[in-house]
Amino acid sequence: MIPSLFISGPTGSGKSTLALRLAVECGGEIINGDSVQLYRDHEIGSAMPSGEEQAVVPHHLFGVLPGDADFDVKQYVELARSTIDDVSSRGARPIVVGGSPLYLQALLEGLSLLPAADSELRAELEQEETEKLHDKLHQLDSERAEQLHQNDRVRVIRALEVCLLSGKRYSELCRGGEGGLPSSAMIVVPVWPREELYHRINTRAREMIQRGLLRETLGLLEQYGEHWRNVGALGYAQAVSAVQRSTGEEAFSPEEQEAVAGEIAQATRRYAKRQMTFWRNGPSKLGWRGKSRIPALEVGKGVIADHEMALTVGMGEILRGLSEVPNREPASQRFLREVWYVDARGLLGPDVLA
Repeated sequence: MIPSLFISGPTGSGKSTLALRLAVECGGEIINGDSVQLYRDHEIGSAMPSGEEQAVVPHHLFGVLPGDADFDVKQYVELARSTIDDVSSRGARPIVVGGSPLYLQALLEGLSLLPAADSELRAELEQEETEKLHDKLHQLDSERAEQLHQNDRVRVIRALEVCLLSGKRYSELCRGGEGGLPSSAMIVVPVWPREELYHRINTRAREMIQRGLLRETLGLLEQYGEHWRNVGALGYAQAVSAVQRSTGEEAFSPEEQEAVAGEIAQATRRYAKRQMTFWRNGPSKLGWRGKSRIPALEVGKGVIADHEMALTVGMGEILRGLSEVPNREPASQRFLREVWYVDARGLLGPDVLA
């Protein structure tokens, strides 16, 4: 199997645009690696690629589930693996794009066996308030708790269920096991100076409100009610709270809409910070090879600003690097995972938000 290309990194860093440009250059097909973009009718809140963008090159696993569908990381890995196999079999380059380290790790390194849902335990957990459930998860698995918004009840309960049934941390079970991707992979992480990334996130949040996030949220609540799976997802959680404080979108003044955008931006900045913490420290712990302007040891110490690690490269250099990735590491014979930290501003330009 030819090496796959992964585009990951913090929210608002331009992953979708970079993936599309690379796909055009190399004859690639884009595969979704974002848990919320799997669901249809979530275009604004999930920042799903537009219909025009999806028409440029083939896109897979975007908007394929109804909003009330149960879907976990194990199901995602199975579906993504079969899609990668299909794309590769046709001679195209699989390009997986998404910001979730959990999904990325599980797809690349495999999953330990996750316990099946337990109706009795789940019924017991359903009796508790979401905030208390999140606190309990933080005690059992702080890593997974920090990845989830405190109102993301569905995913919090599933993580707790796995912890309690297995006696192990959910994040540990998702880190590796059987079924890792049986080929090498190159992971490209677009990196911005912190203040510039935060400005982009603030702008993106305001644009989501202007495009109609509150209207989209109302529609999803009306369609799925308490069965909506993404009621606690980033962006939607803040929109739901705002909607519940009001009588409908028409009741929101410009000042109130700006306040909602501020809440979304604040939560997104916190999440982006956690994402970059993973990209500073996570790859070395997983045995992935980093390619940046500074030694891997210094990256692991986290003693530098994020943008200082970034390579100044163009599309051509990335594609040449991908073509030169060996299928296995010479010493260990394990499938290679090579992470490139690239200067996003130089590669994409300052005005790209997606």
